[in-house]
Amino acid sequence: MLVRPLFLAALVAGVAFSATAYAQRPTKMRVADVVIAGIPAKADSALVRRLLGNPDSVALGDDPSESGELPAWWYHDLEVVFLFDGTVTGEWIRGPSRATARGLRIGASRAEVVRLYGPPGTASDTTLVYLTAHRQGAPGLFVYVSAGRVSAIYAGRITD
Repeated sequence: MLVRPLFLAALVAGVAFSATAYAQRPTKMRVADVVIAGIPAKADSALVRRLLGNPDSVALGDDPSESGELPAWWYHDLEVVFLFDGTVTGEWIRGPSRATARGLRIGASRAEVVRLYGPPGTASDTTLVYLTAHRQGAPGLFVYVSAGRVSAIYAGRITD
């Protein structure tokens, strides 16, 4: 009759392990995961100025679509990219003082990205892409990796 207690112990241990493993899985990407520095989707320049103050500099920037240069405001470790109508299309995290909503920072390992966000929808050796929806203009997170570490993070919509 030793088999029954061992079976029950194994069953309880299996359920506990499954519950722990399930609880540690990252949740699906949401629009809130793409908010950086409190800047909501499609914010305008006036809201960005109220949230972050005057930029350190204004120059041309880009988004991951590489469709061309766009107006950008630069802050410490952050680049805010605008469409020509003055609405925000996305933000680049350029240094470790800024983080995503889930806590991802420049310098994190590729394994940390997957721990926080799960398997990417699209990936290469240098880029991991997480989208909130599979449609044109849907916000997403584009994580760039160099030598196994996060080197840049873009959160927002791509223009193409």
